[in-house]
Amino acid sequence: MYARIGSIPPAAKRLFDELQEKDLISWSTMINGYGIHGEGQAAIKIFLKMEETGASPDDVTFVSILSACSHAGLVEEGRLFFKLMVEKHGIAPRMEHYACLIDLFSRSGDLIEALDLVKTLPVKPSVELLESLLGACRCHGESKVGEAVGKLLIELHPSTSSYVMLSNIYSAAERWEDSGRLRLDMRAKALRKEPGTSFASMG
Repeated sequence: MYARIGSIPPAAKRLFDELQEKDLISWSTMINGYGIHGEGQAAIKIFLKMEETGASPDDVTFVSILSACSHAGLVEEGRLFFKLMVEKHGIAPRMEHYACLIDLFSRSGDLIEALDLVKTLPVKPSVELLESLLGACRCHGESKVGEAVGKLLIELHPSTSSYVMLSNIYSAAERWEDSGRLRLDMRAKALRKEPGTSFASMG
């Protein structure tokens, strides 16, 4: 509770330090608490301290530390923790681990690496993951990777929003012909952009 509201020092840390026995839940909670507030280095220190005590991290702990790296933009550290999870601890990555790493690459602008990771996923990537990556491509002005992600999104999860997001990528890159072609294709498939609704019009 204290960690979630940002009161890590002194409240959450004091309670954590006073614990006679620290289990994986308490370690992971502290790592996650630092992580959600962008204090990645502090999260890493807690992780390393946990290992010094002989505690072995589980898949949830690694979600926490990878998420912390993502929020703090610690790309190299994120790569190392993912490798540590697989090679040292023998933990098979779940979608949550991949999502953290892809989010980290997206935030840092390493979009080609993010796309390469998406292509190697053992399961079909979710709409949310692909839309998040596509949004990052637009923010970083990366139309080439954005086009590849957009096409993958349309192939796996065809919807109006998928077409619109890719069309916006084309428009941002001033690829008007491609944007127009995509919207024609959208209309041919009877997909229609839903109009926006304001709270005022709902009253």
